[in-house]
Amino acid sequence: MPRFKRRQSPQAYSDYSNYKPYLRLDFRWRCCYCGVRERKWGGQSHFAVEHFQPKKLFPLLETTYSNLYYACDKCNGCKWRWWPNPADIAAGRRFFDPCSDLSKKHFRLDLTGMLQNLSDCGWYTIKTVRLNRKVLVDMRREHLQLIREYRKALRAVRDLSNKYLNCANLDEQQLLIRAILAIESNLVRAKLEFAFAPHG
Repeated sequence: MPRFKRRQSPQAYSDYSNYKPYLRLDFRWRCCYCGVRERKWGGQSHFAVEHFQPKKLFPLLETTYSNLYYACDKCNGCKWRWWPNPADIAAGRRFFDPCSDLSKKHFRLDLTGMLQNLSDCGWYTIKTVRLNRKVLVDMRREHLQLIREYRKALRAVRDLSNKYLNCANLDEQQLLIRAILAIESNLVRAKLEFAFAPHG
C-alpha cells in the first residue's frame, strides 16, 4: 500500500496555495519525501505545497490537486524544478511517488539511519531530493534507537508481569507493580516520540 492515500476532495481553486490545509490532512502533517513531521520541523510554516510535476514544465497541472503534495521546505527546495528527462524515465530513473509507489520496493533503511536504494527510482529520488542529509540520518538513527528501547521495555514489562504472577510476598508484589508502572510510563513516552519521528 502506498505511503499516503488522498481522502480530501477540495473545491477547485485558482491559487494552489489554498490547497495547503487539505494537503496537510492527506499527508498526515508530514513531508511526502523524507517523512519528517511538522512537529519535528518547526511547524507548518516550514512546509510547502509541492508540485510533483513541476509547474514550469507542466503548467496545466499547477492547480490540479492530484499533482500537489505536502513537503518540508528542504525537500521542496531540493526537488524544486527537477524532472527526469524521457531517457531517464525509460530507464526507471524517476521520482518516487508516495501516493502510488510502495516504498519497500525502492528504499531500505539501514542500521545507521541511511536510506539505501533498491531501484533506479529510489536512487534518483535519494540523490535528487538529498534524502540522506545529515539531519535526516540523525533523526532516523534516533527513531531506530527509540524502537529498540521500546522493544526492550516491552520485554521487561512481560518479565516483571510473570514474576508478579508467581510471587506470593505482598511487599515484593508492590515493588514489582511500581517497577511495571515506571516502565509503562517510559513506554508511553517512547511511543509518543515514535509517533512524531520521521519514517524511512
